[in-house]
Amino acid sequence: MKASKGPKSLELPDDNNVDTPTPIPLVGIDTSTLEASPSRVEEENRLAERLKECGQQPLNAVSRFLVRAPVVHWLAVRVHLMAGDLVHAVETLVDWWGRHSVTKERDSVGEVLGRMLDSIWTLLPLYPTREIRQLVLLMLLMANVPIHDRFASDLRFVKLMESFFDGLIPPLKSHTTRQTYQSRRRLSEYNQAERESIVKLISQKRSEQLRQKYSTFRQRCEQPLKSSSQLRFYSNCRHYERCIVESGPNRVDIIEAKNRMRKCTRCVIRDRQQKQAPRRSLLHDSG
Repeated sequence: MKASKGPKSLELPDDNNVDTPTPIPLVGIDTSTLEASPSRVEEENRLAERLKECGQQPLNAVSRFLVRAPVVHWLAVRVHLMAGDLVHAVETLVDWWGRHSVTKERDSVGEVLGRMLDSIWTLLPLYPTREIRQLVLLMLLMANVPIHDRFASDLRFVKLMESFFDGLIPPLKSHTTRQTYQSRRRLSEYNQAERESIVKLISQKRSEQLRQKYSTFRQRCEQPLKSSSQLRFYSNCRHYERCIVESGPNRVDIIEAKNRMRKCTRCVIRDRQQKQAPRRSLLHDSG
């Protein structure tokens, strides 16, 4: 996959039931340089468009491959997100941001980062495991990825994470006495501007206390991380579902439809019922 020359292939696991192989073009990307040449940008954008044509099962398989053989590139982040793997998407994003945050191409880097964060912010509330949602936000904050304004403006995530900020909120200065005091308010009780300043300061300092909280929580997430391998994500309907073995006479047909449409079992069946409803009505009227 990483070779610059020669054919590249990816063997899908037996449980994917892909009758017709789908080409995955995330190969041959040069990650050794940070230079954003016009030809490179054009190639990356072309590959990003090709990814939209892939079935869900090949996307999931490539995401799993990139976990074993990581590639630090925004397209790898895109693949992980399209496969619903938030943790590895953010891990790759953190590495990518660490390389690019100090480059001269700040405008183009900021634009790509913004698009990836938009996707993460859309997917994050949909993830079924609370601990994984918390872990993803902690990873972004620990890496000082610029999410402070997004985070501070979203009370859902503020309340989700405020227990981690207990004891970390720095002393505040009184506007009347000009003295500092330690506030006992929780993060959600501050206004948005105050929350953003607090989160930015804590994220930039990365105190030993915050590091210890992150390390302890990461260990607690071992079981939720193992359980996440039993989830399957479908990028068009944005639903997660448990890994199930399809049964019944339409088993193969439903598996193929889920892959092609990138929709979960429930959405595939609902779409079919909606298409059949007018037909049943027409037959009833003609009868």
